[in-house]
Amino acid sequence: VPAPSEEQIITLDEIKTNALKLYLGNKKKETEITRCFGYFSELPPILSHIKKRDVLRVVESLKTDHQLKTATIKKAVGLISRQVRLTLQLHDLSINNPFAGVPFDNIKKDAEKRHTFEAVELQKLKETVRKKSGLITAQIVGLLYDTGCRNAEIGGLKLEDIKLDEPIPHLVIRPYDQRGLKNGNSERLIPLTGISLEFAKIVKSSAPP
Repeated sequence: VPAPSEEQIITLDEIKTNALKLYLGNKKKETEITRCFGYFSELPPILSHIKKRDVLRVVESLKTDHQLKTATIKKAVGLISRQVRLTLQLHDLSINNPFAGVPFDNIKKDAEKRHTFEAVELQKLKETVRKKSGLITAQIVGLLYDTGCRNAEIGGLKLEDIKLDEPIPHLVIRPYDQRGLKNGNSERLIPLTGISLEFAKIVKSSAPP
């Protein structure tokens, strides 16, 4: 019996492992890859055995049984499709990519509209974080309040990124090994004003020497 060809034995798990190697050390990306591939863990393990109808069946299950939003599922399918395509190109394989061209007709139609905070809610939030200013979570919210930064950007700050002695106090948003940024344009300086400036001073003054 002839040995199975490479096309017959390459697995979805192997593709996931290779994808994780590309982003080794990037915890956010590693978590995203693991989660996206996990959605499709019930598919046949060998790539050549997976049909587009199998992917569509899982997509429907994610929408109806797991109540995932269409945009979330589309993002997962797109991520896996890109990694499958990369693997096929690297190994010069001719099998079809079952994740390519999966239709999503109601994209964003099932997305929940974000609630805009009212003035009274913002004031209540400000009062609460001031009362609990010793908590790290309150300090993160305080720094978010008047900066418009993303959660991970504030959570991944270093003390040296808080510049209070400059003519215009500001935050330096830059990537680190333990925390990347969403895109290249995310590296920037953010002026500190209002309650965010107040909490930046709290963070700096309460930090151990």
